[in-house]
Amino acid sequence: MAALLGGESRRSGVMAGLEALVEREILVRRRDSRFPGEEELAFRHALLREGAYAMLTEGDRALGHRLAGAWLEKRGEQDARALAEHFDKGGDGPAAGRHYLRAAQQASWGASVLEQAALARRGLALPLPADLRVRLLGSLCETVIWQPELAASMQLEAEELMQAAPRGSAPWAQGVSARLSGAAVSGDSETILAVVAALKDAEVAPDAVYPMAFTIGLAIHILYLARRSPDGELLFAKLEVMMEPPGDRSAIAMSAFYLMAAERAAKRDAPVGTLEHARKGVELARQCGHRRIESLTSVVVAMSHWYLGAPDEAQRLLEAVPLPDTELGPGSAFRPFVMEWMLAERGALAEARTCAEHLAFTQGCARGLPVDEGRGRWVLAEVLRRAGALEQAEREVESSVLLLGRTCPDDVPGVLATKAALKLAQGKPAEALAAAEEALSRQAVMGLRDRFLRGGSFLRLFHVESLLATARHEEALAALASARAHISSIAVKIADPAYQTSFLENVPENRRIVALAREWLGDEGG
Repeated sequence: MAALLGGESRRSGVMAGLEALVEREILVRRRDSRFPGEEELAFRHALLREGAYAMLTEGDRALGHRLAGAWLEKRGEQDARALAEHFDKGGDGPAAGRHYLRAAQQASWGASVLEQAALARRGLALPLPADLRVRLLGSLCETVIWQPELAASMQLEAEELMQAAPRGSAPWAQGVSARLSGAAVSGDSETILAVVAALKDAEVAPDAVYPMAFTIGLAIHILYLARRSPDGELLFAKLEVMMEPPGDRSAIAMSAFYLMAAERAAKRDAPVGTLEHARKGVELARQCGHRRIESLTSVVVAMSHWYLGAPDEAQRLLEAVPLPDTELGPGSAFRPFVMEWMLAERGALAEARTCAEHLAFTQGCARGLPVDEGRGRWVLAEVLRRAGALEQAEREVESSVLLLGRTCPDDVPGVLATKAALKLAQGKPAEALAAAEEALSRQAVMGLRDRFLRGGSFLRLFHVESLLATARHEEALAALASARAHISSIAVKIADPAYQTSFLENVPENRRIVALAREWLGDEGG
């Protein structure tokens, strides 16, 4: 108040006036103050505050906001949004834009993506110097990583940013993220490859390692979805070089790296490696307070436990994830899919169906996210199959194959495995075998595994079952031996005896394959 009314020379008079307002119960003292050594007061009623504010002239109001912003800034105010609004209302565009940028960055680490986008847009609506506009555009474009449904509305900003920002800079990387996300949602493979080529060739600016690491991670994820794993491997090699000394090995950059390393390990049927990388990513994200990376990587930790046959621990971890699924971008379907599959395995079919319908129709279809919708329809088909609603399950399987075939081919073998199981339940073993063989053929072409197949045992089991149902016993025995050997090849890499046992005995399809092998092959080899 002294700053607003003329500075410290007016302090004693201001204090006397404020004391009188406290005695009249217009103002109240707060027990605590945000700033050490300062007494904090507030209006007793919001109407009194609004009335006092309305009495100011337009010029005095703007001046007051500028003075208040400057005073708060000097005292170390941490609420960037409050500072931005003071300078915005005070007519200081560059100062307001600077604080809107900081507020958007704060939101990007753990608040709402939509809030981040709104704050960045408020800053961009102001008169700004060119470099500040570029940085705000970067923050705006970054939101597309976490909310891909925003991609279509942000392509103009992404184009402006990639032209205005130096290649390899942090804002340029954020623009690349928006372009990649938009192309992935629309299925524009030509743009994806063009942007990836630019990303491969870009020299990374010293202060751009974290945003570039995350952009490269997003690009690798999209390339995996598009069945272009060799291109993804080249980008991962670039990412590894970026993380080497004397590069940026800050906690936030390394957390992004470990998240990507965990996804890569998952694609290679390496559950322990996935778990180790993801745990490192969670710890680093917590150290620097990035709740969004912490949440997404925590989901990967939980999925690793599911893969290893520890569903109770997986459920506990999934329930403890800090942020909602809609804030997790490329991983928005991971948690609900695994939760619904686990519910189905436990026989909680009504609850599993409700959750699967939410993933397919509310989270996927309504938001325009075909991957989430496809995964939702897949797990819904699995739930319906187990519930005996075979015709409904068949419709969901076919819809899922169409959706994921266009947007996420890696998932299609898993959906076809569910189709094979469904056809067996319908008494159509020949069709079941055709679905299983198509799935195995697709998987062989892809090379990498789908994280939802838990090592592919689910598919291998129903391939064996289909061969048995069609009386192709010699082929069934060979497929069974191959399935058991595959499980053994994964199990032998699991050093922890408890995890090795749970992988073999608690994962239903693994347990069934081991039991069939014992019955039909008559030994424990693999």
